[in-house]
Amino acid sequence: MKPIIVTAATHLELSLLINTLEAGDRLFIGHREIFEGTIGGRRTILAITGIGKVNAASTVTALLEHFAPELLINIG
Repeated sequence: MKPIIVTAATHLELSLLINTLEAGDRLFIGHREIFEGTIGGRRTILAITGIGKVNAASTVTALLEHFAPELLINIG
């Protein structure tokens, strides 16, 4: 099953979801912090993009290429 990806500029914006992850792992793609686990039985990737459009675009591009998600949501 393809994952769901949720991105935000800062750790604080994702902190509640990060704490909700079951069997979560912390990894890095490039220099971006990524959290992978499950929420409600669905494979979920949480990514901190950094502030700004360029950071968001470069991180999302890497995530789309690496994970090929079913859905990507940007919050914050």
